[in-house]
Amino acid sequence: NIHLTLVGSGHPDYEAHLKSLVEENRLTSFVHFKGRVPREEMPELLPQFDVLIFPSTYEEPLARMTQEAMASDLVVVGTTTGGTKEILIEGQTGLTFPPEDADMLAEQIKRLIDHPRLRTQLIDNARTKVINEFDISRMITEIEWHLSQAAEIIPAAVNS
Repeated sequence: NIHLTLVGSGHPDYEAHLKSLVEENRLTSFVHFKGRVPREEMPELLPQFDVLIFPSTYEEPLARMTQEAMASDLVVVGTTTGGTKEILIEGQTGLTFPPEDADMLAEQIKRLIDHPRLRTQLIDNARTKVINEFDISRMITEIEWHLSQAAEIIPAAVNS
């Protein structure tokens, strides 16, 4: 009784390929293509799901989507490419798998099904981490502090 909803859009040829695979494997009643969703609609959309699969292969600085999912009480199962490893910690704030490793992704999903208490623990830990470490006010304060430190160093280097 697992359903997959793909949110977002990509290259039209790739989307057509995915839809073709879904049809060929007779999964149309289990896989749904939502398409692009405006950012302002995401807070209403996320609570409709239990898990966010984040299969990124890119070295993104830090995907805000993972933080938003964790704040919305979704378990994140994803790759730890780029900055995602700062927030997605295996067995603590989510479950991880190597990029392009579909077998490991399937194992992690099965792990959530087989261990319902794990899901609750991951949700609690992730929410706490997002609130404590990725609060916008805290992040602004830290950025301003780092900029002020850099501003003190740079004039000294320029004047010498």
